[in-house]
Amino acid sequence: MTIFELKRIVFSNRLQRDVLRDLCGVPSKVIEAAENGWRREFPCPKCGGNTRFRILDLESGSVYCSHCCRIGAEGSGDLIGAIMWARNLTAGQAARKLEGYLTERGYIETSRNRYMRRY
Repeated sequence: MTIFELKRIVFSNRLQRDVLRDLCGVPSKVIEAAENGWRREFPCPKCGGNTRFRILDLESGSVYCSHCCRIGAEGSGDLIGAIMWARNLTAGQAARKLEGYLTERGYIETSRNRYMRRY
């Protein structure tokens, strides 16, 4: 399954919040703050630094830590990038992690290495 197909499933089912919470370790209070339009910074789930982490765009899944990104790690431009950043994975590994998550939740089914969206 391609990264674009995975993103389509996530965005069509509005699962960005769940993926950020479950796969990236973003606390619910940070997601709620982003939903309410607050631009406040929170402790980073990756480096633990206080007042460093924020969600740049909840709809795309873009997150940023002023410390982690400053020391050479890239910020995430989308949900796959957020998974890559949070778990130190490559794009392929992050896509497989997301695919497993979506399969576990019942949004895609695997059958002989063929993938179908569950309606």
